[in-house]
Amino acid sequence: LSRVGYMAFIAGWLAFLVFSRHRILVGALIIAMVGASLIGVPLLPEKVQKRITGTFKAETEFHVKIGSVDLDASASARIVSYQQAIQVWLKSPLVGHGVTGTHFIDSQYFRLLAETGIVGLSAFLFMIWRLLQETWKVQRDCKDDFLRGAALGFFCGIIAMLVHAISANSFIIIRIAEPFWLVAGLILLIPNLQADEQT
Repeated sequence: LSRVGYMAFIAGWLAFLVFSRHRILVGALIIAMVGASLIGVPLLPEKVQKRITGTFKAETEFHVKIGSVDLDASASARIVSYQQAIQVWLKSPLVGHGVTGTHFIDSQYFRLLAETGIVGLSAFLFMIWRLLQETWKVQRDCKDDFLRGAALGFFCGIIAMLVHAISANSFIIIRIAEPFWLVAGLILLIPNLQADEQT
């Protein structure tokens, strides 16, 4: 029931729609899903629907309002935490306050900003940018359909992870980060595997 997980899933699918060679098939699937939801066919389980709509209901006295929209306690706590992270970061904008040097922040970007400052956040974004570039090169140049598909899937997965990291510490949660970096290493080895096959 992770709301940011839903957002990441949508981002991954949209990335696949944009970058896939089979975008007509993916586009048709997305149009069919959107069309079904517009004519009232419930595609999502009731629990998921309640989780999404519950975001915009003030259940307790503690809530944040964005414009005319009330947020639930969980979303409100995140907004307050992000505001605090900005205040903490402003005290040491270049290098931050060190890892675990501030309060708990449920966002990779705000956490990096408060803990490692502009230097740390920039280094992280540069590393992800290079990973995206190299993964794209692998899928572009790969001759094997399966491996090319794996590289494209990982590329879209990175985009989904970047969206997920808005409201979660996606890149440092062990159960996410461990398989993510393992797969990254395997994808980046694909050119070496192909070179070995040709020799």
